[in-house]
Amino acid sequence: MSQMGMFLTALASACAVFPVLGVLWWTRDRVDRAAAAALDAVNIDPYHAVATARDRYRADKPRPPNC
Repeated sequence: MSQMGMFLTALASACAVFPVLGVLWWTRDRVDRAAAAALDAVNIDPYHAVATARDRYRADKPRPPNC
């Protein structure tokens, strides 16, 4: 295959893939924004948040300075 043929194949592939990725990104962005808007109505209990923190260190204690 010549260089021009490879270039046209790559260009056609990019023209087919990037619009699909753009639509998927746009859809995910819309869903994320809708989910974030719904979080305004949620009251998070700070004690529950500390109890369920999945961190290597305890969530209610400061981290060591080297982290």
